[in-house]
Amino acid sequence: GATSVAARIASALGDGRLGGRGIFGVEMFVKDDDVYFSEVSPRPHDTGLVTLGTQRLSEFDMHARAILGLPVDVTLASPGASAVIYGGLNEPAIAFENVAAALAVPETDIRLFGKPESFARRRMGVVIATADDIQTARARAGEAARLVRPISTSPQADTRAVPAIREEPPRESTPPDPGMTRVTRRPPGAQPSPPKTPSPAQAGPPAGPRLNKPAGSGDENR
Repeated sequence: GATSVAARIASALGDGRLGGRGIFGVEMFVKDDDVYFSEVSPRPHDTGLVTLGTQRLSEFDMHARAILGLPVDVTLASPGASAVIYGGLNEPAIAFENVAAALAVPETDIRLFGKPESFARRRMGVVIATADDIQTARARAGEAARLVRPISTSPQADTRAVPAIREEPPRESTPPDPGMTRVTRRPPGAQPSPPKTPSPAQAGPPAGPRLNKPAGSGDENR
């Protein structure tokens, strides 16, 4: 079964072949009665964090002992299980809510990995639970993992106290619409610019007395 496959892979990568020492995490998928090999990680892995609650020596202790050539003890301390905490969000950073509620589930512990970026299905943490039997441990781990809720920490702009001001970028290549008034901001302390004097072409004819011509003079038909 799965134990036999893992043993053959770890032995092939160990001292007998490639000179490797330490923990080899062998991942497999089980479907009905078939076992499929997925990958191997030559180091402690998050899938092995369950050993923090189930064994006398954790995967980190065993990894160090194997590298140093010290005795490795795999004595089981308690039945246990683990459940993954997924990111749930595609965000550059997240925080977690309801951690205290999750820790209130009996015999549970939580490890949050502190990864810098979250993806919906990225492993961001794990719950480790122990019990008198594996079924209860699984239920506890799953319950605590569901309670932990990832939330976004991206800053949200608060515009409630800020007037809505729309600033258009300067359009040097497009003349302004004469029917619109343009408002620009001055730096603090700056004096307003003096009003511009229109050029003779823009000013139009000088104002003068208005002459009332008699009807029928012909000017209205020109």
